Amino acid sequence: MNETDVRITDLGLLSSIDSGDFFAVVETGTFNKTRKVEFNTISGQINDPLSGFVVAVSGKLQTDNDEISGDLDQISGHLSLISGRQNVISGEVDHISGEFQSDLDQISGNLASTGNTLVSKMMYCIYAEEQGAFTAGHEWSFGDGDETPAANGIPIVFASKLIGLGLDVERTADGDVTVEVYKDGVASNQTITAVGAATTATSNSHSYAFAAGTKINFKTTAAGGTTQSGRIVAYLRTT
Repeated sequence: MNETDVRITDLGLLSSIDSGDFFAVVETGTFNKTRKVEFNTISGQINDPLSGFVVAVSGKLQTDNDEISGDLDQISGHLSLISGRQNVISGEVDHISGEFQSDLDQISGNLASTGNTLVSKMMYCIYAEEQGAFTAGHEWSFGDGDETPAANGIPIVFASKLIGLGLDVERTADGDVTVEVYKDGVASNQTITAVGAATTATSNSHSYAFAAGTKINFKTTAAGGTTQSGRIVAYLRTT
């Protein structure tokens, strides 16, 4: 070698990457040839995994890689699709927009903005209680023992769907207890029953719409046995 030659094994490691940088690639064959590749024109298939420490990736990167591993400090630009099962996304996430569908086991860190999709999947519950023996009628209270009339109730702020009901009954004698959901004073045919000696009943097979601004209430339609008090809960999910 002359004084300008250098072995590849003696080259220092690249510590940062900028658009327009060039890379030396050794094309193996009968005679090894060194080629140059400009970073922002890399495309096509890279057969082997990219591993190790990647400081920054900017511009356009197209690859059929099965795996990119190591520490990725920064990936910028437009990511059209990230598919597959992502077990952990951690750290600070500033913005997620559009439709977000995933089987993520965990999302940790600070989600500053998630657009509209997560908001439209919120689940919440509304519950009421009866502090005395059950009698057929609108006897359920949303606080302070007030028996709420049929046309009143808890206002639904967001368009939602009823997806589940739960009923707890305190009793001293057996008998069926049934409670029905009412919307704006009208029966919904969405009911739950604690049968016989049962003190608890649950149901998650409901799908009943509540528009924003409507009111939810409950009515006892069957009061069998001897009861002392009870609680009813409705689970809703925003749509």
